[in-house]
Formats: sequence, structure tokens, C-alpha cells
Amino acid sequence: MKIDPVELHTPRLTIRPMTREDGRELYQYLSLDEAVRYEPYEAQSEEECIHLALAREKSGGFWAVCLDGRMIGNLYFSRMTERLPGTWEMGYIFNPDFWGKGYATEAARAWMEYAFTTLKIRRILCFCDPENTRSWRVMERLGMRRRKRILRNVFFKIDPEGQPHWYDAYEYRMLRKTFLQQASQAV
Repeated sequence: MKIDPVELHTPRLTIRPMTREDGRELYQYLSLDEAVRYEPYEAQSEEECIHLALAREKSGGFWAVCLDGRMIGNLYFSRMTERLPGTWEMGYIFNPDFWGKGYATEAARAWMEYAFTTLKIRRILCFCDPENTRSWRVMERLGMRRRKRILRNVFFKIDPEGQPHWYDAYEYRMLRKTFLQQASQAV
């Protein structure tokens, strides 16, 4: 299932499909070691970000999070394998200039509401490095539940001897039923 290009609005943010024109704004944060510390890539050059924006536009799984017309971060939303029907993975990365202001939580909550109520998906999973406290705190503010710590789950980088550097991951999840129950209790 491919998601139709949709634009979502929150009180402060606009969430829209990423486009090739987002490359320069993507560079504003993907060029920072601090921002990509837990990502599967190093800090990116401006040229790499321009190519990355084009690839993200074509994939259809990346959404720009904009504040007053400026992209301050992005969401990733993609269907998991066929073995997990109705299950999608969500991720996010934001410009450090905008950390600690609730934008990631606001954007992810809007996306979750759209996914559960309009797309009628069954479950959303998120993964993060256990050391990435900011990320898992967002997941907990969203009402997601930490399901497990997956040991030595993935490697992104190779050490000088050519050996993979393995990382643990927390898995968080939210079922549509739980999200809708929480939403009805908040009203």
C-alpha cells in the first residue's frame, strides 16, 4: 500500500511529502554530527542531501515537517514486511535547533492519527538506540509501549578492522485499538 500524497496540519506544523526541493533544508540538519548520531549514516554533504531529497521524494515514505514554511525535520513511515500485515514503521529526525519544543511529538501524533483513522492500519512500530533518550521519550509521550530491547540487532558502521559495530535497539509499538482508546479518553 502506497500512501497518497497528503498534507497534514497541526496547530503549529505542516506535514507534507518530501520533495527534491527539500535538499538544502535537509542539509541544515543532516550535516550535523549531533543530529545523525543515531542514524545509519554519517553527516551528509549538501550534494548528498540534494540526492537524498530526490530519493526520498521517489520513495514516498518521507514527510517534511515544516514550521512557518521552513522544514525543521522529517518523518519516515513505511509498511513492514508481508509477514506483519497492517504493521508500519515510523521514525523521525529533527534539526537540533528545534529539539525540546514538542515538534517531534506533535508531528508524530498527527501522523499516527492519520494512519490509524484514515489508513486504518493495525500497528505502528518504532525502533531506537537505547542511548537515544530523546527519541524514546517522544515515543513514550505518544503513548507507545516499549516492548523489548533487541540485543545486537543491527549494524550501520564498520570499524577499522572491517568488523561490524552492532547496536541494540528498543522496540516501541502502538495498536490502533490502543490509540483510539487513548484519544477518546483525552476528549
